Amino acid sequence: MLAKVIWLPQGNNMQSPSVLHHPCKILHIDDNVGDSVLLKYSLLEIPEICFTHVATFDDALHLLRKHQLAEKFNLIIMDWHIPPYSGEEMLAFLKADPNLRAIPVIVLTGMLDPSAVKKAYEARASCVLRIPVKRIAFPLRCE
Repeated sequence: MLAKVIWLPQGNNMQSPSVLHHPCKILHIDDNVGDSVLLKYSLLEIPEICFTHVATFDDALHLLRKHQLAEKFNLIIMDWHIPPYSGEEMLAFLKADPNLRAIPVIVLTGMLDPSAVKKAYEARASCVLRIPVKRIAFPLRCE
């Protein structure tokens, strides 16, 4: 099933048209708690989204492995810079694991260097969005 999720900033006159038919599990990996709170707040208007935040890649791996036998996450949204790992290292690990490689990964970053964006796509990011983001529209596959 394909569901469209649109992130609308507060104060926008457009209404959120998205309704998922069953919960979509999103994992957000970011060492900046403020960014995570803003993302979660932006998704609150969309019903049926389960949002989980972790601050480190090690915590994310622990959580992803824990959920391998249960219901998996449908989407990973991650910051490109979470020490001690680079975004390339994190994506390489996720895409090398046969149980995790099918999960789409959106990279949210402040990086402006086009070569860094190219590296993210080469590491098999599904999408790279530079922050601040005014509006996001992307499809989610919730199975």
